[in-house]
Amino acid sequence: MALVRVTALTLAALSMLGGVAQADVHVPRGEVLREIHVVGSDVRLDGTVTGQAVVVGGDLVLGATGRVHSADLLVGNLRAAPGAHVSGRVLQVGGALPRPRGPRAWIFIAVALALRSLLGWLILQAALLAAPRRLLAELTEATGEAPLRTLIGGGLGGVGLVSAAVLTSVSVIGLPVAAALVGLLLSGSVAGMAIALRSAGPGRPGRLMLVALLVPVLGEALGSLATVVGLGGLMRVLGSPSLVAGNQVTP
Repeated sequence: MALVRVTALTLAALSMLGGVAQADVHVPRGEVLREIHVVGSDVRLDGTVTGQAVVVGGDLVLGATGRVHSADLLVGNLRAAPGAHVSGRVLQVGGALPRPRGPRAWIFIAVALALRSLLGWLILQAALLAAPRRLLAELTEATGEAPLRTLIGGGLGGVGLVSAAVLTSVSVIGLPVAAALVGLLLSGSVAGMAIALRSAGPGRPGRLMLVALLVPVLGEALGSLATVVGLGGLMRVLGSPSLVAGNQVTP
């Protein structure tokens, strides 16, 4: 059940990314809401939420008059003042992330961008090495034969892997499992990039892909699409009888 709830939280976060709030959300005393869903901001609740409160990447702060039926928090904390009341369940996955301010914030952003660029470069280099392999020919063919099934399967597989990684990363014992799941996601990214490079044919598409990966938002979109395509292709090829029997595909 926990994995199902985390998966639902992950889907909610992905569906709400387009409307991320830039300031903290406040529900004043006397206001009654049926549900509330917030990504990337803290929520101060002095009123009442009769249903579910979902907060991703922020804290849920209940004032003395705050009332909520159930609370789901992904990478955030629940803080309640004396007198606050939660009548139902509380699901909390991961604690709050550090929020540097001032010069530290700029240093944090610079380091994050540098690591992001390095990760994109490493994925692209791995894709360039993998593109000529015979297995990539099978992946490209399988993706081209059923693109819609590949996208659906890769999307569901990606959401499942992200949810499982988040769920297992909350404990020290589960960190190796989470690392392995992240490795599977990165393998999907490499496979998707390699499929794109192989499909592009002759020329130097690698430079164009590297430039696209370095552009904020565009790089994340390209990486996500590559991961979905790569996971979907891997699922189709690894699940095919030809690979299991070892008749047609050799690593």
